[in-house]
Amino acid sequence: MRDTLDLKQLAAEIDQRKRLTKQVIRLNCGLFIGIFLLPVILLFGVAAALISGNKGLADLFEAFIDRGTILLLVLSLIAYFSYSRIRWQWVRLAQPQMSRLATLLGEPVTLRESAGFFIWFLGLVWIVITAAPALDILNSDGLALIGFSLIYGGFLYYLIRVRLYFWGPLSRADYDGAMRLNHLFLQLNSRDTFSRYYKGYITYLSGRLNLLDSILRDNLRQSQKTMGSVHWVTTNLIMLADAHIEQEDFVTAQEALEIAARMKPDNYAIYTNMAVLYLVWGKEPERALELLDFYMSHAPTPPKNNGTLLRSVQAGIKLFEAQACWLTGRVTRCNTAVELALDLIDPRHKPLTAHAYMALGKLRQMQGETAEARDYCQKALTLDPDGLAGQYARKLLDQLETGNR
Repeated sequence: MRDTLDLKQLAAEIDQRKRLTKQVIRLNCGLFIGIFLLPVILLFGVAAALISGNKGLADLFEAFIDRGTILLLVLSLIAYFSYSRIRWQWVRLAQPQMSRLATLLGEPVTLRESAGFFIWFLGLVWIVITAAPALDILNSDGLALIGFSLIYGGFLYYLIRVRLYFWGPLSRADYDGAMRLNHLFLQLNSRDTFSRYYKGYITYLSGRLNLLDSILRDNLRQSQKTMGSVHWVTTNLIMLADAHIEQEDFVTAQEALEIAARMKPDNYAIYTNMAVLYLVWGKEPERALELLDFYMSHAPTPPKNNGTLLRSVQAGIKLFEAQACWLTGRVTRCNTAVELALDLIDPRHKPLTAHAYMALGKLRQMQGETAEARDYCQKALTLDPDGLAGQYARKLLDQLETGNR
């Protein structure tokens, strides 16, 4: 059954969201410049007034300095509410899909946006205050020191957490180690939406699909009332669709992806996963290619550095594009996609490299290149023997052996 997504309409919605986001980013950039430059401007104003001998002007600047805390707070609050307005608008636009999502999950769904970002902005105010000699508040106000420590400590925690998730035990296909790391971060913050999502991602890559459904449903419940709720609900919905594809429940997977597309059309993984659904289902290769083209027309260009794993992810997408091209008779484009994918593969991340090799092995099987398909399966099995890619490899190797008898 073909999906009902109108890609032209979705493209228009994506463009509208991009325009609104750019407007808010421009406003916030102006506000942040004001926040960080204000103390400097006031300090130089006092100095210039004193040098010129204008004591009245110097007193005026000093009065502004005395009230600088309030002014910085006001600027930060304006920035916060302008940014939050987008998130609240996304929640409002997603509301028509709530009854459909509740039917899919079999339980009530209530989407709302958390105000947690407000705490971050209050912390930012204190960073500015502590960094501004003109306000001279660090030594006199312990709250400033606390705010400074918490925000910078939280920023470092975020960077370390992301780095360890991307390039820690998971990159070595050490799924038990990745789960222990995930458990540690969840012990530090049980409501950490990113860590909850990664628990599902680790479970998926490890091939422990019997545990995945309950994890994702719990994630979906938590995501409904978090900061960035629409993003996290759709992201977990995409993985729920993946779980149903593995179970060959293609109709449910398609429904989950359609709901996600209508809730947040600029979550581009929706379109690649819908294409994969068709390729695994063995239906609509033209539609699969159309969805992949839609993704590539909106997705960011892969960076030279693979720190965020975008290159590894797009290597797999290029190989699915190659499969769709082969099935639709576009041989030249198929070969070009394979060449691009091979350039994007990063062998340092074993699970994603193994999945890329499996997609390439499947393509070679389609092309009747049995020996090459077997070689790629063996490579995937070597890289990820205990994970989902290893399960794929064994299954495809069995098919290849059966076909040769």
